[in-house]
Amino acid sequence: MPKYGGVYQVALSDANGGVAGDRNVVSLDSYGGVVSVMKSSTLARGDRVFMVNEAIHTGNIWGVPTRIGAFLATIAALMQLSSGLAMWMYRERILASSAVSLEAIR
Repeated sequence: MPKYGGVYQVALSDANGGVAGDRNVVSLDSYGGVVSVMKSSTLARGDRVFMVNEAIHTGNIWGVPTRIGAFLATIAALMQLSSGLAMWMYRERILASSAVSLEAIR
């Protein structure tokens, strides 16, 4: 092992192991001599959701098209946020400048 010390993780994957692939992570602690193994098949349902989410963002599921889809979904969410904020600010400005009181509208 290198001189750095600390914990080393080795990730092993099986491409034939389902949608996101079957992943096994082996952690090696050079100081304590501890070896721990985490198999993706024994993970809780919530952890598997995070694993599939990571696989979508890294392109492990269906390659580049899922990376493009994840990017477009992120752009769409940012556009919705910015347009909603702009609409809210415009409405507040119109209501503040109108002669009608805010209590009468709400």
